[in-house]
Amino acid sequence: MVGRSELIDDDLVLCDPPIEIPDFNVDMVTLKRDASHPRIQFLTQLVQNLIQEKVKELRLIK
Repeated sequence: MVGRSELIDDDLVLCDPPIEIPDFNVDMVTLKRDASHPRIQFLTQLVQNLIQEKVKELRLIK
């Protein structure tokens, strides 16, 4: 789910998440100009790592 408003034109870019997660969508939205900012890159990597760890845990349970 992505919130959109015609009143705001931030030139948002939608991208696929860094990993595939069946039956679950993860969307990270940032301004294109901020995509290379160290804080955004850190957050992206952190979310990716947390999701990968959780997926590994869930696969071990099955």
